[in-house]
Amino acid sequence: MFKKISVIALSLILIIIGYELIRRNVGGFGGAYPFAETWTVNKSEKEIEYNLNKLHKKNPEAFLDANNLILQVDRTGYWKKIDFFYADRNEIVQVLIREFDNYTSISLVSFVNKSSGETRLMNKDFTWFENRKEKEIFESRILKYL
Repeated sequence: MFKKISVIALSLILIIIGYELIRRNVGGFGGAYPFAETWTVNKSEKEIEYNLNKLHKKNPEAFLDANNLILQVDRTGYWKKIDFFYADRNEIVQVLIREFDNYTSISLVSFVNKSSGETRLMNKDFTWFENRKEKEIFESRILKYL
């Protein structure tokens, strides 16, 4: 009986470790941002931009550029990129926005330490628990206002 439980426990541990290695090294198989964490918002891109402007006026410190709201087209030409700023961690939070037929995708891509320049990709460079924490922080600081 003990041998059977040990084999099952060892198998589960190996599956979890294998999953974590694949998740971090392979990521997604499609798209330019395979490690991004994406939310679907039932609003148009124009509504999201309007809400971003309201948030920028209300809390300019939440953005990398506190003076101007800057939405740039990313390297693929399909997404609009906006940089937020977490002052408590001195990190730039890179987010992508893209409108589809009847919804807009908001993707949390990466975190860049302003001092060291170190870049950490969402869903690659964090553990499962750290990912959950980063998602909650992003949702409470930014996403709920969009």
